Amino acid sequence: MSLHSSGFLSCIQIPVKAKIINISLVLLILFKLVLSFIQQARISLDGDMASIIVPSKSYEKVMQDPFALSVLLKHESYAAPNRSFAHWMMAGYFRTVPFFMQNFTNKIDSIYASVALEKVLMQAFLLYLLASLAGGTRKIRSREFLFPAVLISFLFQTAGFNQYIGVIDRSITYAFFYALPMSFLLLFFQMLFFIEKNGGWKNAGIIRKITLIALPILISLSGPLNPGVALIVCVLIFCNEFWKTKSRNENIFSTLFARIKQIPQSIRITFPILILLSMYSWYIGQFNSENFNFSLPIKERYLRMFDVMPDFFFGNSALPVLILFILLNFIFLRFTPNTKERSDLFQSGKLILIFSLVYLLLLPLGGYRGYRPSILRWDTFVPVYICLYFLAGYTSVVLFKQILPQTRKIQFVWLLSFCVYFFIPDASLYKDNKYERLRLKDLANSQEEMVELKNDCTVMAWVLLRDYRESELNCKLLQYWGVIEKPRFYFQK
Repeated sequence: MSLHSSGFLSCIQIPVKAKIINISLVLLILFKLVLSFIQQARISLDGDMASIIVPSKSYEKVMQDPFALSVLLKHESYAAPNRSFAHWMMAGYFRTVPFFMQNFTNKIDSIYASVALEKVLMQAFLLYLLASLAGGTRKIRSREFLFPAVLISFLFQTAGFNQYIGVIDRSITYAFFYALPMSFLLLFFQMLFFIEKNGGWKNAGIIRKITLIALPILISLSGPLNPGVALIVCVLIFCNEFWKTKSRNENIFSTLFARIKQIPQSIRITFPILILLSMYSWYIGQFNSENFNFSLPIKERYLRMFDVMPDFFFGNSALPVLILFILLNFIFLRFTPNTKERSDLFQSGKLILIFSLVYLLLLPLGGYRGYRPSILRWDTFVPVYICLYFLAGYTSVVLFKQILPQTRKIQFVWLLSFCVYFFIPDASLYKDNKYERLRLKDLANSQEEMVELKNDCTVMAWVLLRDYRESELNCKLLQYWGVIEKPRFYFQK
């Protein structure tokens, strides 16, 4: 009886242990998301919110003409013609969600809670996409998904290294225009990956096919980075797939046609749509009236970018440590068996390296902004950060599978040290918006038409508002949310 019991216990030990590990991994991910929510709710509001949500007169046109037909047909110029869906999503979100949040908190806190919720949803969505690609599975309860998800979750920075490797910007407006559009582009490639993994285009469901055909519209008419990134990635993937094909035809045109036909059907169908729409977005972006406010010769843009590159890459330890971690994982993998999984990983690494270099070299051609004088900044480098997040998770998963069980404890310590390194500086609960909340309360309690606020913080602005007229849109938005009744303007001396 005792032997039988012992056998039974040995049979259930492994499943129970695996379940405990999985639960622990889930709790770590949830902990990081909850921490991010608390941190995001403590960040001040940026100065572009009201102009997009109300909207300002300069953004009325993009809200009325989402496909920029007036640019195409009449050659009109107005602000952000190729970013209509980002405007729509941000305006639609903040015209509704704060009212929902008011069921749980006061009207002022509901604004910050809405900001925090949206950023955490973006973070969770990106985390899902990256972990599913790194682990090669969409089953969120599987170890293959949870393992890279934990590692990647600690790379999302809200406080510590946000301005060095941050994907979710501290500004909610920038998050809507950079991280969110980039997540839709990543979703496009993630869907293609799993379609090919599960039998190709012919076996894909009709909903997936329609989504992949329609998604390029959203991708190309959202963030400023999407068109360029989509074009580079599509060309790289197409060339990589073309290189893998073979043909015995002697005629060059027959060979070309035969090799193209061997490229997965999902790529042959969806890539032309995404490429054409990205080119359309790039074209109408030339009529962006915001570009006319800033002018700098291309040569000067490159000189400025090259001038800040040493400080950008080595001025803080975050990016070098992340890159070093990935490189060391690749070096360790050199001493493991040469499996198909390892081979695919090395090929992915090569493509990401090429993409990063090409993207960096083409970045100055994307335009110039006075508030981004050096061209190269954390927000414009988001596509590369996403690739690095992915590689950190991907290399760790493959290495864990390839190494001997005896050495996995060493890798666990290695991964734990990596996570702790990025967690400690990011664990801050500093309340950045403490005084802004107080100034909003001052506005809410005032019955004056025009209110002078203390100048101890910015209030829904990038800088102190010395001119009362600059606060008009902010007051309209606050009145819409029900935060204030009387004040139409405010200023700070």
